[in-house]
Amino acid sequence: MRAHAVLAAAVIAAALIYLFLQSQSSSAKKNLREACTSIADNDLGVMCSAVFYREPLDCRRVYDDSSRDWCYRAVARVAKDPGICSRITDRGGIDQCYIDLAIKNRDRDLCDRISEQNDINWCYATLKGDGAYCRNIQDNEGQKAECLAITAADTGACDGINDQWRKTDCYRELAITKKDTPACDKIDADDERAWCKTLVAIIRTDHTICLGIGEQEHKARCIAVVNKDPAVCDEITDKAMRDNCLWNVVAAERDYYNT
Repeated sequence: MRAHAVLAAAVIAAALIYLFLQSQSSSAKKNLREACTSIADNDLGVMCSAVFYREPLDCRRVYDDSSRDWCYRAVARVAKDPGICSRITDRGGIDQCYIDLAIKNRDRDLCDRISEQNDINWCYATLKGDGAYCRNIQDNEGQKAECLAITAADTGACDGINDQWRKTDCYRELAITKKDTPACDKIDADDERAWCKTLVAIIRTDHTICLGIGEQEHKARCIAVVNKDPAVCDEITDKAMRDNCLWNVVAAERDYYNT
């Protein structure tokens, strides 16, 4: 009889734990849904909801054309569905969507759907980690230099890139590849440097990396996104930054950033 009582108590305890975890999960989902609806910018709020539900049809409610294309690309990424890429109206955006999914799904066949030969070479190079493909990039020395730097995991190779945007992208991609922040420290712009460190923190699931970010609101966003806690975004007073924080919390929860 005593054994039966102990067993019954254990079953009840297990059931209570299960219900608690289910309630916690439901609460987290509710908080994330509320995060999307509390975004002030309408288009960003719609994109947040589309990513949360992994529903490309929601993107049709995005007013701005370029933002709508970006919404499709984001949903394709979290759904790991290359079929969604064809909904994008801009050919360059479609190609970038295929690059995203080729890397995320480890599917080299997606590289062959890309229209531009340089981007095909980039896709193969980054997917396979083979700089030989980078050397086939024509008439775009910045892209070739960044490609070679990333495949060689050579931060110093980014230093010689003249185009500032591409140089920043090079440092950021290398930081992501190495899962470390030294490359981020080479980025000049404060906001870009903070975002670079945030991406590394997301990939490593380590919010202590956020403490190395100087500007308080960028630091708060980093902590919120890494911990997937939209409540931390409320510490941010700038409305656009708060919206960005909420969107990124949902995107991170839906595995947007991990490859």
